[in-house]
Amino acid sequence: MRILLRAILCLALAWGAPAAAVIIASGDGTGNTSAPLDDPGWDSAGKRHIFTGVYVGDAWVLTADHVGEGDIIFAGTLRRAVPGSGVQLLTDGADPADLLLFRVESDPAVPAAAIASDPPSGELVMIGQGRNRGAAISWMGIDGWQYGIGRAMRWGSNEVEATSRMMSDGVRFTVCFSTDLSQGLPTEHEAQAAGGDSGGAVFAMGSEGWELAGIMVTAINYASQPSQTVLYGNETWSAQLADYRDQILSIMAGTAPACADGMDDDGDGLADHPDDPGCADPLDPFETSDSLPCDDGIDNDGDGLTDFDPATFADPGDETRPPAGLGDPGCHDPSWITESPECQDGSDNDGDGMTDYDGGLSANGSADPAGPDPVCLASWKRSEAPSPYPCGLGAELALALPLLIWMRRRR
Repeated sequence: MRILLRAILCLALAWGAPAAAVIIASGDGTGNTSAPLDDPGWDSAGKRHIFTGVYVGDAWVLTADHVGEGDIIFAGTLRRAVPGSGVQLLTDGADPADLLLFRVESDPAVPAAAIASDPPSGELVMIGQGRNRGAAISWMGIDGWQYGIGRAMRWGSNEVEATSRMMSDGVRFTVCFSTDLSQGLPTEHEAQAAGGDSGGAVFAMGSEGWELAGIMVTAINYASQPSQTVLYGNETWSAQLADYRDQILSIMAGTAPACADGMDDDGDGLADHPDDPGCADPLDPFETSDSLPCDDGIDNDGDGLTDFDPATFADPGDETRPPAGLGDPGCHDPSWITESPECQDGSDNDGDGMTDYDGGLSANGSADPAGPDPVCLASWKRSEAPSPYPCGLGAELALALPLLIWMRRRR
């Protein structure tokens, strides 16, 4: 008898097997890693660590609460989360749900997903950060697959099995709809969620086009099913966003835009319009601007450091150690025109025939034949020029010592 483990926690995707994601029954399981022809919102789904989140507009990202707020990658570009911006949604205005809204510092430059106003029906498109499908298996006469090696954002299809189902882990209570993985490809790319799909998007066709109908929160497996497997008959449960739509829109509308909220959302030491140069006006939802490399929320020069941070220049005269904070030392203020300091800008700034810490390789794609500038001991060094005081104070004191002794004896 096939008994599904109905008591499985909403946290199963976080607590269960190592992260995987949408497993599809079509082909060899490695397909569907780019937008479908009838795209419901492929770019709206982003990679939140090993999980997934969905951009819903005005700087807000929607994901599962157990995924948590944090930096997220949309369309290949990392967008930093605004610290402390997370808001957990409530079920029936009282019980915490496995849904979370949080804000990002900079414009993801992807479409905002429209949230469905009614529970879904019919065929769905599921998008999550996934692993490839592995070897075929059979367990207790039930066919399926092991998880495979490799991970990618992937989409699949399914149909609504049931709506308005309550899922609880004893702490969170979430209204969900469910789908199941069925044999025979009842939909072209029949799909099932697994670990890592948490926070992923489920789109349904509404009266005005594709709508975000759900956020994947858990998978339901058979009792004693082998770990890291997907079997026919497994279910995906997704938070039913129609029940949370008004709350989501109210939170988004009731929060002041980043440029008028009295907070330094992007961590550059400046807050709101007109003080922060990233703010076009008080209604701007981002304190960052795509036109300002040192205030756009992006690591433009690929050195792992982003934008201006006042902590970086707390001791601007000391270049013997890496800069403090997480800011880019190439950014002397938020309106600076480049993130690259002289030792990583691809130019021979001091005219000695040598360039940067790596010969200009990282900036120009090829290294200068003369090699790196010996002054540039690290990419974060702000000047290629040698120190104007190469001997330091030791040599100067040594030269002055006989004079000091003579003056002392004259007293």
